Amino acid sequence: MIDLVNLDALNKLIDSRILEKLTENIDKEEISTWWDIDDLKRECKKGRQWCIDMLNYPPFKEELKELNIVYYPTANREGYSMIADKMKEWLVKNHSRIRASARTFRAN
Repeated sequence: MIDLVNLDALNKLIDSRILEKLTENIDKEEISTWWDIDDLKRECKKGRQWCIDMLNYPPFKEELKELNIVYYPTANREGYSMIADKMKEWLVKNHSRIRASARTFRAN
């Protein structure tokens, strides 16, 4: 017969290992230094062209460049690159402004 004290200790050890692994996986998924257009699409729940149009809308582009949040491609094969935490912060802070301007930047 297994000693109940040992069984309790074993259960606690197993629980702590499971929690450790879950936390490790969550941290790996959530931490990203840079975003590309696909990450921005996922974050905004919008399409690729919408994201590109938003990034290139002159008032936003000027601000994002000034804040050094977005790297704009200079050649055809390059892609957009964003500092993830700063871009997310900018999106949250400017949510209403982005939504209000969407028709304008989509028309350009």
